[in-house]
Amino acid sequence: MQHLKDIENNLGIEKTLSLFKEEKKVAAKWYKIKIEKLKEKKAKGYIIDYYKRFVEIWEKSISNKEELLKIYRLESFRSFLLDVYDDVHGKTCNVDTLEKINTVIKISDEDYDFLNNNKGLFWGDEKIGKEELLKKYKEIKKSVIKYQLKDGEDFNLWRTKRIENIKKSYAD
Repeated sequence: MQHLKDIENNLGIEKTLSLFKEEKKVAAKWYKIKIEKLKEKKAKGYIIDYYKRFVEIWEKSISNKEELLKIYRLESFRSFLLDVYDDVHGKTCNVDTLEKINTVIKISDEDYDFLNNNKGLFWGDEKIGKEELLKKYKEIKKSVIKYQLKDGEDFNLWRTKRIENIKKSYAD
Protein backbone atom coordinates (compact mmCIF):
# COMPACT_ATOMS: atom_id res chain seq x y z
CA MET A 1 0.00 0.00 0.00
CA GLN A 2 2.93 2.37 0.55
CA HIS A 3 3.74 2.16 -3.14
CA LEU A 4 0.18 3.21 -4.01
CA LYS A 5 0.29 5.99 -1.41
CA ASP A 6 3.50 7.30 -3.00
CA ILE A 7 1.80 7.26 -6.39
CA GLU A 8 -1.19 9.10 -4.92
CA ASN A 9 1.05 11.73 -3.33
CA ASN A 10 3.08 12.29 -6.49
CA LEU A 11 0.75 11.58 -9.41
CA GLY A 12 -2.72 11.91 -7.93
CA ILE A 13 -5.64 9.75 -6.91
CA GLU A 14 -6.83 9.02 -10.46
CA LYS A 15 -3.58 7.26 -11.41
CA THR A 16 -3.58 5.47 -8.05
CA LEU A 17 -7.12 4.20 -8.43
CA SER A 18 -6.38 3.01 -11.95
CA LEU A 19 -3.48 0.90 -10.68
CA PHE A 20 -5.42 -0.24 -7.60
CA LYS A 21 -8.28 -1.36 -9.86
CA GLU A 22 -5.88 -3.48 -11.92
CA GLU A 23 -4.46 -4.95 -8.72
CA LYS A 24 -7.95 -5.91 -7.53
CA LYS A 25 -8.77 -7.51 -10.91
CA VAL A 26 -5.70 -9.72 -10.60
CA ALA A 27 -6.40 -10.47 -6.93
CA ALA A 28 -10.02 -11.46 -7.69
CA LYS A 29 -8.86 -13.74 -10.51
CA TRP A 30 -6.38 -15.55 -8.27
CA TYR A 31 -8.78 -15.78 -5.36
CA LYS A 32 -11.30 -17.46 -7.68
CA ILE A 33 -8.65 -20.01 -8.59
CA LYS A 34 -7.88 -20.47 -4.89
CA ILE A 35 -11.58 -21.00 -4.16
CA GLU A 36 -11.78 -23.72 -6.83
CA LYS A 37 -8.72 -25.45 -5.34
CA LEU A 38 -10.28 -25.25 -1.88
CA LYS A 39 -13.48 -26.79 -3.22
CA GLU A 40 -11.50 -29.60 -4.86
CA LYS A 41 -9.86 -30.30 -1.50
CA LYS A 42 -13.28 -30.22 0.19
CA ALA A 43 -12.52 -27.22 2.40
CA LYS A 44 -15.14 -26.17 4.91
CA GLY A 45 -17.79 -23.77 3.66
CA TYR A 46 -16.80 -20.97 6.02
CA ILE A 47 -13.26 -21.00 4.60
CA ILE A 48 -14.55 -20.79 1.03
CA ASP A 49 -16.99 -18.05 2.06
CA TYR A 50 -14.12 -16.09 3.61
CA TYR A 51 -12.38 -15.85 0.22
CA LYS A 52 -15.61 -15.35 -1.70
CA ARG A 53 -16.30 -12.26 0.40
CA PHE A 54 -13.09 -10.64 -0.85
CA VAL A 55 -13.86 -11.49 -4.46
CA GLU A 56 -17.34 -9.99 -4.11
CA ILE A 57 -15.99 -6.79 -2.56
CA TRP A 58 -13.26 -6.42 -5.17
CA GLU A 59 -15.53 -7.14 -8.13
CA LYS A 60 -18.07 -4.63 -6.87
CA SER A 61 -15.33 -2.01 -6.52
CA ILE A 62 -13.90 -2.71 -9.99
CA SER A 63 -17.12 -1.61 -11.64
CA ASN A 64 -17.85 1.38 -9.39
CA LYS A 65 -15.36 4.23 -8.89
CA GLU A 66 -16.94 5.35 -5.62
CA GLU A 67 -16.71 1.81 -4.23
CA LEU A 68 -13.14 1.52 -5.51
CA LEU A 69 -12.14 4.64 -3.59
CA LYS A 70 -13.81 3.32 -0.43
CA ILE A 71 -12.05 -0.04 -0.69
CA TYR A 72 -8.75 1.70 -1.39
CA ARG A 73 -9.17 3.80 1.75
CA LEU A 74 -10.26 0.78 3.82
CA GLU A 75 -7.37 -1.40 2.69
CA SER A 76 -4.93 1.50 3.08
CA PHE A 77 -6.18 2.09 6.59
CA ARG A 78 -5.78 -1.54 7.62
CA SER A 79 -2.38 -1.92 5.98
CA PHE A 80 -0.99 1.30 7.39
CA LEU A 81 -2.30 0.67 10.90
CA LEU A 82 -0.74 -2.79 10.98
CA ASP A 83 2.56 -1.36 9.67
CA VAL A 84 2.49 1.38 12.32
CA TYR A 85 1.91 -1.14 15.12
CA ASP A 86 4.76 -3.27 13.76
CA ASP A 87 7.18 -0.33 13.54
CA VAL A 88 6.27 1.04 16.98
CA HIS A 89 6.58 -2.41 18.54
CA GLY A 90 10.00 -2.87 16.93
CA LYS A 91 10.99 0.75 17.68
CA THR A 92 11.91 1.10 14.00
CA CYS A 93 9.83 4.03 12.83
CA ASN A 94 10.77 6.20 9.86
CA VAL A 95 9.23 8.91 7.71
CA ASP A 96 6.94 6.35 6.06
CA THR A 97 5.64 5.31 9.48
CA LEU A 98 4.87 8.94 10.26
CA GLU A 99 3.02 9.32 6.96
CA LYS A 100 1.09 6.12 7.66
CA ILE A 101 -0.08 7.20 11.12
CA ASN A 102 -1.10 10.57 9.68
CA THR A 103 -3.14 8.74 7.04
CA VAL A 104 -4.69 6.49 9.70
CA ILE A 105 -5.70 9.54 11.73
CA LYS A 106 -7.09 11.33 8.67
CA ILE A 107 -9.14 8.32 7.52
CA SER A 108 -10.37 7.73 11.09
CA ASP A 109 -11.51 11.32 11.31
CA GLU A 110 -13.07 11.60 7.84
CA ASP A 111 -14.47 8.08 7.44
CA TYR A 112 -15.08 6.77 10.97
CA ASP A 113 -18.62 5.58 10.19
CA PHE A 114 -17.43 3.84 7.03
CA LEU A 115 -14.62 2.08 8.94
CA ASN A 116 -16.96 1.10 11.72
CA ASN A 117 -19.68 -0.18 9.37
CA ASN A 118 -17.25 -2.16 7.16
CA LYS A 119 -15.23 -3.99 9.80
CA GLY A 120 -12.29 -1.66 9.24
CA LEU A 121 -11.73 -1.30 12.97
CA PHE A 122 -10.29 -4.18 14.93
CA TRP A 123 -8.45 -5.17 18.13
CA GLY A 124 -11.05 -3.42 20.26
CA ASP A 125 -11.12 -0.21 18.26
CA GLU A 126 -14.57 -1.16 16.98
CA LYS A 127 -15.83 -0.82 20.55
CA ILE A 128 -14.80 2.81 21.10
CA GLY A 129 -16.16 6.03 19.69
CA LYS A 130 -14.57 8.32 17.17
CA GLU A 131 -13.13 10.82 19.64
CA GLU A 132 -11.55 8.11 21.78
CA LEU A 133 -10.18 6.42 18.66
CA LEU A 134 -8.61 9.66 17.41
CA LYS A 135 -7.10 10.24 20.84
CA LYS A 136 -5.64 6.72 20.82
CA TYR A 137 -4.11 7.12 17.35
CA LYS A 138 -2.67 10.53 18.27
CA GLU A 139 -0.98 8.87 21.25
CA ILE A 140 0.43 6.23 18.93
CA LYS A 141 1.73 9.05 16.73
CA LYS A 142 3.77 10.28 19.71
CA SER A 143 5.43 6.86 19.84
CA VAL A 144 6.05 6.98 16.08
CA ILE A 145 7.89 10.26 16.60
CA LYS A 146 9.73 8.94 19.66
CA TYR A 147 10.96 5.82 17.84
CA GLN A 148 12.19 7.49 14.65
CA LEU A 149 15.42 5.82 13.61
CA LYS A 150 18.33 8.11 14.37
CA ASP A 151 20.40 7.13 11.36
CA GLY A 152 17.74 7.50 8.71
CA GLU A 153 19.97 9.03 6.04
CA ASP A 154 20.23 5.80 4.01
CA PHE A 155 16.49 5.23 4.29
CA ASN A 156 15.74 8.79 3.19
CA LEU A 157 18.07 8.43 0.20
CA TRP A 158 16.38 5.15 -0.75
CA ARG A 159 12.94 6.76 -0.33
CA THR A 160 13.92 9.72 -2.53
CA LYS A 161 15.06 7.35 -5.27
CA ARG A 162 11.85 5.34 -4.88
CA ILE A 163 9.79 8.50 -5.45
CA GLU A 164 11.90 9.45 -8.48
CA ASN A 165 11.35 5.98 -9.96
CA ILE A 166 7.61 6.22 -9.38
CA LYS A 167 7.48 9.56 -11.18
CA LYS A 168 9.44 8.12 -14.12
CA SER A 169 7.53 4.85 -14.31
CA TYR A 170 3.97 6.08 -13.95
CA ALA A 171 4.03 9.64 -15.22
CA ASP A 172 2.96 8.73 -18.76
